[in-house]
Amino acid sequence: MHNILFVYYSTTFHLRPSQREHLLAFRKYSGHRCFYLNLAVRRVPWYIHLIPFDLIVYDWFFLGVRWNQEVARKALNRAQALKDIAGVKIALPQDECNNSDWLCDFVNEFKVDVVFSVASESQWPVIYRKVDFRKTRFLRVLSGYVEEGNLPRIASMAQKVTGRPIDIGYRTGYSPAFGRHGLLKSQLSEVFQAKAKAYGIVADISSQERDSFTGDEWYRFLLRCKYTLGVESGASLLDRDGSIWDCCLEYLKEHPQSSFEEVEAACFPQLDGNLELYALSPRHLEACATHTCQILIQGEYNGILKAGQHYIELERDFSNIEQVMELVRQDILRSDITERAYQDIVQSGKYTYRRFVQYVIEEALACRGLSVVSSNGGIGTRVLYLWMRCWDVVSWGIVALVSFRNRFLKRILPREVVAILRKMDR
Repeated sequence: MHNILFVYYSTTFHLRPSQREHLLAFRKYSGHRCFYLNLAVRRVPWYIHLIPFDLIVYDWFFLGVRWNQEVARKALNRAQALKDIAGVKIALPQDECNNSDWLCDFVNEFKVDVVFSVASESQWPVIYRKVDFRKTRFLRVLSGYVEEGNLPRIASMAQKVTGRPIDIGYRTGYSPAFGRHGLLKSQLSEVFQAKAKAYGIVADISSQERDSFTGDEWYRFLLRCKYTLGVESGASLLDRDGSIWDCCLEYLKEHPQSSFEEVEAACFPQLDGNLELYALSPRHLEACATHTCQILIQGEYNGILKAGQHYIELERDFSNIEQVMELVRQDILRSDITERAYQDIVQSGKYTYRRFVQYVIEEALACRGLSVVSSNGGIGTRVLYLWMRCWDVVSWGIVALVSFRNRFLKRILPREVVAILRKMDR
């Protein structure tokens, strides 16, 4: 049995289902001792150096701190104590389009052995231009997987839903900082809302944050929908230092009704298209799991989803929108497509978190010639493992209390005072 240190950073108690599933996957499916360390709540304990770790995992829950400079400084400062720990070091980044130079610096400084990237191989030299590919190995993974433990619960929820009253359902968010590829999400929303009225189709489509779903409500929503919309996750714009993201936020704060072209001219003129980061999204897998037929913009989808077999294809310029709407109205292909998608993607077991964790561990340990099966650590290691399991429960209790406190203060105190209190927390 190997010892695995899973490093993450989370101040959010109410996680989306896909986030929680990813976070717990190593503990659930590795078959090894997984020591979880939330650096948002605590510093590296002194006794961590007494544990013979075989694998150190820097998860995207930790690497995502780069979106906020203050948080990133705090997280990196706390992580310094981990740099001299022996063992294979791996990184599981996501949203690699943002602050890519920070990722490069982290990989170099912390001597990461393997990066499990969501991006395609052709984009690694673009994103990780400062990394020595002779020292760090890169492998591609998905941005999310099927949690097999959810399937019985989804089946139970499906039995409580009478029919599918919504013809097309969709929830999305959009930021110009992801380039024109990200803009497709907003365009999907606008185009299908207009077409649904013209075709007399029942649609529940929104890009407003207030209409988003959390927890099982997302699955219940999909179970009420015959069709849902989508595009590959990712971006067509590389933001090396985070300045484009910050500029877009500030510009939209001052000019909330601005078009994409106006934001582009102000924040990233002639830069869109410098990246091709496109990947299958957890939402695509969730639609397969709920037998919801997908209408997806033309793309690769990691070679997993295939047009005509697992989804209805929409041209990137929307030129076949009329044919797609007619297919929705006729509704004769949906049953075959959703059943095939369920069998090939979900039932096959090829794209589960169990497979993901096994793949990551096998490839990571192979770097040092370590066997997947080991007997590492004595009674002291077992005791510390139980102690850190308890501490992780306490950590989530602290996160819950802070989340509750912040919500309460937000309701009763001026925004400026809340901001000061949050800074004091850091």
